[in-house]
Amino acid sequence: MNFRSILRRFCLPVFLVFGTLFDASGQLGNTAYHMYGIPQASQMNPAFQPSCNFYLGMPLLSPIKLDLGFSSLQYKDIFTWDEARNQFLTFMHPDADKDMFMSALRSHNNFRVALNTDILSFGFKKNNLFVSFDITERIENTIVLPEDFFEFAIFLTRNQDRFSFADMGESFKYYREIALGISYNMDDEFQVGGRAKLLLGVANADLRVTQMDLLASLDKWEINSQMDVNISAPVVVTETQSDGKLDSLYLDDNVATPDLISTALGFGNPGFAVDFGFLYRPMDVLTLSGSINDLGFISWRKNVVNLTNQGGFTFDGLEFDILGNGQGDNGDGPLNEIMDSLTSQLDFYASNDPYTTLITGSFNLGAAYELSEKVRFGVVNRTTIYKYKFYNQFTLSANVQPIRAFSATASYSVIGGNFANLGLGLSMYLGPLNLYFITDQIPSAALIPTSIQSVNFRLGMNMVFGRSKRKQALKDQPLIY
Repeated sequence: MNFRSILRRFCLPVFLVFGTLFDASGQLGNTAYHMYGIPQASQMNPAFQPSCNFYLGMPLLSPIKLDLGFSSLQYKDIFTWDEARNQFLTFMHPDADKDMFMSALRSHNNFRVALNTDILSFGFKKNNLFVSFDITERIENTIVLPEDFFEFAIFLTRNQDRFSFADMGESFKYYREIALGISYNMDDEFQVGGRAKLLLGVANADLRVTQMDLLASLDKWEINSQMDVNISAPVVVTETQSDGKLDSLYLDDNVATPDLISTALGFGNPGFAVDFGFLYRPMDVLTLSGSINDLGFISWRKNVVNLTNQGGFTFDGLEFDILGNGQGDNGDGPLNEIMDSLTSQLDFYASNDPYTTLITGSFNLGAAYELSEKVRFGVVNRTTIYKYKFYNQFTLSANVQPIRAFSATASYSVIGGNFANLGLGLSMYLGPLNLYFITDQIPSAALIPTSIQSVNFRLGMNMVFGRSKRKQALKDQPLIY
């Protein structure tokens, strides 16, 4: 499979399919931040401690977390109800209101999906210390598409003849995180914690378009572009000319087994990250907290391919057979022939230089007011940093623990510019078995589905031993319990 085939058959569908699903502004876990009964509390703030002496998470369910959504689009912008047909129409349907879709876009639109699952998670208490250990599989994919991308894809040159696709990009990461966390009760008022994380990169693909300008006249298209593609994967192979110009890029099905195993374990692509957190209780009923999470990087060194394109060209059309319902000689159709013609004129140069990517960091600020030992109200703001841009989620929550074996949380969040986010958290103990499910948006997706912009959930299953039976001073019983 050559480079043009990969671009046409893989990259474009990824942009179009993932681009209609996911968002970089989606946050994960704000509802859980002040909730009772979450053993993995330190994953949100390393200063937090559970009220048990020991917990052990069930592999792959301790916890599993999914986050997907949009930065700008709501469900109603993509799907509209057609009374005549008695069905939903997508924005690409000939009878759909495409202008309404375009009005919902921002200058740059982020789409994100993230999936995390712990394959090992446990923690234990020792005097004033609580130690936690986690091994987590993490997959993140983020796409950035400018407004002009959709304008060109939907209307071509009907409304304008100049387009800029600058800052378009995609970032896919699959890595393993091995984390050791320590929380310490300094006194009855103050608690601090930190987590050190060894990161092992498995696969990465990073596309950044610095410049891509299109001037489309009636007889020709003039294109100037500058883009960089970095890939780290064991199955990607390049063939180049003597000057480094790319001849072909394809997927190798005959990868050496030891190399594939080493890459799958992530040993060749090391990284490091840290979390810091604090918890301060100025009075019995008020708790303030904050944390900085995922400050780190991954150095991609193994099976690296770098592709660089810079320059311009003129596209003045092509000839194809319109017979057979517009099928060309190769049976791929006019659109694919246009894409083949365009990509064939993009001159890429290949190298194999190591590169570094940052992981998506965030910081939290929270406050909780305890009405009683069984009722707590909380507020937390989480800011996520991606590509030097900031995305916020502000959450209010009401948390109750009517009995020791059960706790619940109801939350309301403002995520980016979307105000329709109702969350729910449930945690229960069946003897030593702890089960919990938490989401920031699923109730609002059921009640007001047309306004939903993102969806996430977090669920876990743990074996918990040595739980405290009653509330004590902060030094003996931290905020999260």
